[in-house]
Amino acid sequence: MSETLILRGTLRGHSDQVTAIAVPIDGQARIVSSSRDKSVLVWNLDPLALSANGLVGEGESDSTALGKPFRRLTGHGHFVQDVVLSSDSMFALSCSWDGELRLWDLSTGATTRRFVGHNKDVLSVAFSFDNRQIVSASRDRTIKLWNTLGECKYTIQEADAHTDWVSCVRFSPSAIAPVIVSGSWDRTVKVWNLANCKLRYTLTGHNGYVNAVAVSPDGSLCASGGKDGVTLLWDLAEGKRLYSLDAGAIIHSLCFSPNRYWLCAATENSVKIWDLESKSIVQDLKPDQPPSKNQMLYCTSLNWSVDGNTLFTGYSDGTIRIIQVVAAKRVCHKVLAEGCNECQLDSHICLGSKDSKDCCVSGLRRLFGERAIYEEVVIDLQNSLCKQRLTCEAEKLVSFMEVREVKPDVIIYTALLQGYVLEGRLDEAAVLFERMALKGIKPDIHSYSVLISGYCKNDRISEALHLAKKMMKQGIKPNDVTFDILLNALSNHENPDEMKKIISEMRDGRKHVDEN
Repeated sequence: MSETLILRGTLRGHSDQVTAIAVPIDGQARIVSSSRDKSVLVWNLDPLALSANGLVGEGESDSTALGKPFRRLTGHGHFVQDVVLSSDSMFALSCSWDGELRLWDLSTGATTRRFVGHNKDVLSVAFSFDNRQIVSASRDRTIKLWNTLGECKYTIQEADAHTDWVSCVRFSPSAIAPVIVSGSWDRTVKVWNLANCKLRYTLTGHNGYVNAVAVSPDGSLCASGGKDGVTLLWDLAEGKRLYSLDAGAIIHSLCFSPNRYWLCAATENSVKIWDLESKSIVQDLKPDQPPSKNQMLYCTSLNWSVDGNTLFTGYSDGTIRIIQVVAAKRVCHKVLAEGCNECQLDSHICLGSKDSKDCCVSGLRRLFGERAIYEEVVIDLQNSLCKQRLTCEAEKLVSFMEVREVKPDVIIYTALLQGYVLEGRLDEAAVLFERMALKGIKPDIHSYSVLISGYCKNDRISEALHLAKKMMKQGIKPNDVTFDILLNALSNHENPDEMKKIISEMRDGRKHVDEN
């Protein structure tokens, strides 16, 4: 069966941005999070609430339904920037803008070690695979290697070191040839031999500072991302760039799925999940609207559960949203004219009475919460959304269908095209029009007429004529609507003779088609 990702609920406990989330590798129902509120929170999760049978509907679950803060760890004097767990889940390691690392005993909540040595904010920390070594990265441009007693064994700060803030650092899981991977504001990613802390590779290609690096579960790949909004994939064994994935926004965090060939990115706009085999987006998860127009809500950190079925995402408002991978249900869709309260979402989409905007949007969102797969296209729903200029919701419908391998047809795309035109988003409409052809969906006369109409109404007559010529070359028979649109725009065109000629050619072409 196909899979999709759904929001299961939200954990609330931090009062500021969630900077990192650590998950146990032994499968315990627990996570640990760090925040700019200067604390580390240990969360106990409810495994029943997170199971398929214990599903709480979207928008209904809260921190008490899915998990509760078990212990708050305090002691850092500034933002806590990163946190990781030991392999036995008994200890947490954090780093802070106060320049220190702290090792915490999770059974007591006490600090067992303080690691002092950096001259500026510590931005990233990691445990080695065997928990015997610790690596940290700082704004002082150094990388330090520590033992668990809090002793600094080596500092990377020579000629090969980064020339700007070191923002992120990770160990590879490989026991044969272990390496350290670091990313920096100097726009480079560096790979270091763990045995001697000597530089192995300097990886270049980013056009902005690097915020995040991640190493694949098998240690063969590295992903990096940052200011330029592009994720670069690297072969760690050979130090070669493989390919890039465009996120379209600043990347704050990256992580690989432990059991699928997926890469996840926390960006300024959404959480993007790529299938690395096809290099396509599996899902683009956007947060709810922020409570205030002045507050920008975006994902700042993320991590997968060890079984790969739950994605924990930390946000700028201090919340942790829990997203799960579930099997998509097959749904038989029936559009009701009235009776929203009687609508059973397992088998219906309710548009509500009298084209109700709220009911229409609510129906779509609730359906997403029910993991629906679009086996039968709901054309009425798409048309209703677009006519009400709710193209954001219409885009979600199209994207959902595409990633679920249920191909939207020309009718669905044309409805979205019309929505863009109604909102005056002509450039986006033009991009969608070209995208249709790339996806093997041939625009029909209605598709052409919608976009031509949009161009004419916005005095972009030359573009309308160009599209009309293209339509004729494709052998598409013009109709009365197309003629009327162009005739109404005739008086506004800077070269009416040229336009008359094209209209005449269209009329002749149509006559020729009719005669045949």
